Amino acid sequence: MRGLGAGQRLLDKALGFCREKGYTHVFLWTVSIQEAARHLYKKAGFKIIETRKNSDWGVPVLEERWDIDLQQ
Repeated sequence: MRGLGAGQRLLDKALGFCREKGYTHVFLWTVSIQEAARHLYKKAGFKIIETRKNSDWGVPVLEERWDIDLQQ
């Protein structure tokens, strides 16, 4: 599904659901190597507010918390 817009549609659907339900804030965790996903989050208006190193995945990764405030 890479390159077909599935990730963008999924993110749009998820954020639409959150707005419909009246959520005013959403956050997600990802890892820095997920470059395509990070691009989508940034394009949608998410901002990185926290990072931390974690080795629980078997290899060291940089985890990132991305936040967005939703407008009604």
